[in-house]
Amino acid sequence: MFDEAKVKEQPMQTAGAILSIADIYTTEVLEKACDKALRQYHMPYYKTIYSNAKSINSEKELIEFKENNKKSGIVRGADYYRKGEATNEH
Repeated sequence: MFDEAKVKEQPMQTAGAILSIADIYTTEVLEKACDKALRQYHMPYYKTIYSNAKSINSEKELIEFKENNKKSGIVRGADYYRKGEATNEH
């Protein structure tokens, strides 16, 4: 990446952008996304790593959602079942 750059600062900006993915997701997700991208491409782009991170995070959230709702299911609160109580103010 550094050898192929036309402008000296360009690789540093790219590296900073890739590291900022950890601010959006987590460092664990970023590590997995980079690992996946490096298995796919010799020199992956930011877009590839970002889309991998997004995909990995979605899978992680789905697994957590299923685990959290496995025992009790999705429970609605009392507000959902209240009838006849209007909040319209005139």
